[in-house]
Amino acid sequence: MYHIYVDTPQQDGSECIPHLVEHCVLGNVKSARDYFSQRRISGENYTYYTSFALDTDSEEVLNRFLVDITAPISPEIIAYEAGVLKKEVTPQRYFSSLISKVWQRLYGTGYRYGTSQRVARNRVIAYHAAHYQKDRFCVLERDSRPMRVELSGVSYEPAFAIRNRGEKEIVSVADFSPESSFVGGIMEKLLDAYLEFHERYSQGEYSYNDTLYGEFPDKVFLSVEAKFVGLLKMLPESFAEEFVRHTLENFDNGDYADSDGPLMLKYGFCLSEESKKEIIRNCQKYYEAYRESLP
Repeated sequence: MYHIYVDTPQQDGSECIPHLVEHCVLGNVKSARDYFSQRRISGENYTYYTSFALDTDSEEVLNRFLVDITAPISPEIIAYEAGVLKKEVTPQRYFSSLISKVWQRLYGTGYRYGTSQRVARNRVIAYHAAHYQKDRFCVLERDSRPMRVELSGVSYEPAFAIRNRGEKEIVSVADFSPESSFVGGIMEKLLDAYLEFHERYSQGEYSYNDTLYGEFPDKVFLSVEAKFVGLLKMLPESFAEEFVRHTLENFDNGDYADSDGPLMLKYGFCLSEESKKEIIRNCQKYYEAYRESLP
């Protein structure tokens, strides 16, 4: 498996163009063979980067893929994928709207995440040509530079409330760092696990991912529905201990590309296995820091 990352900054207060480009470079399917070959490839666009996962161990296949996604894209594929993109983002409006509102609260500027809009095809072509260059890709399995870092803890600002599509969300924010980036992903897993454990197995409620971890270029955030804040503030230490035990036992099966990729793009290194395990072992400390930010 190869994980490929590339910086794709937003345009005009939106990630519509970089998202559309991600669709276009993967959308050239004209036959059954193309379709089944494409199933081993996935792509995702986020607020400031795009990632691809390529299910192969072949360096030849990787190199061919990198050539393919840097090839010029046509006006026809742009028009077609713009329609696909519109259908994709419609069901995701809750989290898209939440991310947009957190950005607006932090930076005071308009931002539209997870939206579809009309854009000139020549702008899409120019964006692709500028950002999809072979020397701009980071392939984790080839370029990764794990580094052990000194861990000093994560300090969250006092949480603030956001009203999003009829629901109240409580958002905790910290500065972006190698430590806070990895901690955010681990905390999201811990909080979601506890909510599922409590809601599904104590209350008989269907539980889904109720916590959102997000990143901007210089900030990370954790958001949870206000109705769960009281419960999360009482997360038992024994549950955190079991979470740590389970996570460490299954560490080798974990996929940490979502943490490693952004760090490689931003710092030129990612966290070493030792640093990641140290963060996991200190999960209770990081949870307490998060809990202190809650109202």
